[in-house]
Amino acid sequence: MWDEKDQWYKKWKYNLKLVDGLVKLKLAQGNFQLNRILSANLLLNSNKNLINKLIRNEKTNSLLLVIAEPVLQTNGKTYLNTYAKYYNLNGKFVNTVYRNKTPLKKTSSIYNIDPTLITKEILKIISSMEKNWKQNNLIDTSILNEVDLVIPITSILSSKLQNELLFNDKKLYVKSTKGFLDTGLLEIENEIIFYKNKTFNSFQNITRSMFSSSKQLKYEKNIAVNQKDISIWPMVLKKLENLPFVIEVMVVSITDKRGRIIVKFMGNKKTFFQAANEKKLTFKNLNSRQYTLVY
Repeated sequence: MWDEKDQWYKKWKYNLKLVDGLVKLKLAQGNFQLNRILSANLLLNSNKNLINKLIRNEKTNSLLLVIAEPVLQTNGKTYLNTYAKYYNLNGKFVNTVYRNKTPLKKTSSIYNIDPTLITKEILKIISSMEKNWKQNNLIDTSILNEVDLVIPITSILSSKLQNELLFNDKKLYVKSTKGFLDTGLLEIENEIIFYKNKTFNSFQNITRSMFSSSKQLKYEKNIAVNQKDISIWPMVLKKLENLPFVIEVMVVSITDKRGRIIVKFMGNKKTFFQAANEKKLTFKNLNSRQYTLVY
């Protein structure tokens, strides 16, 4: 936790200035400070030598640049695109540690950005880095690390056929579809079946024999209809990718029972698992090299 002697946060509150949609944060000795404003175009086109000079002039060992820019998408909607770029001691770009896209209330807002939106984005970055990574340990940005994670996929939803399922049927009647996805895949014995929509007791607009799975002419009443719940998988990926100082989340493999992910990040493993735990992702040692998700 932050010591009461640390006055940087109070200082930060009163020194916030916004020019050309860009704010610079300085990461120095474990503290965040806002510093002078620079041109966004200059920064985006800068080489590492210029960034290196800036780091030396500021007497810090790394740099975090926060850039906020309005964007107009092809669908006519406007957003404030905010991202934070991290540079190491040598002025080399390491990775983008934060990204967010905030919808603007109206198209004309692209020409007149509400400064409070940028302020909120800065607060989100500060809060995330403070809470997730600095409660017990300061991040050593010179350390590059990785963990090998296993994500079990074991949850199965199940129902039973209410009627026989014949070869050319376009609907599949079961006792209940509660908990099943609105659109998805089903498994009956060795056959995979796709359905486009469902009612409270039927799966409709079905397509048989998906992925070249075997198809039977008839399934008897009361045969099990299963669906594997893999929603845990994209949820875990998203949470890991959004952890500050994570460099890369690489999917190594995924089977019907588990997925394997390699996460590369800056800092030590203790701090990584602490941050993951705060996002309600708890891992335990599986063996000497791997960690498995507990849920």
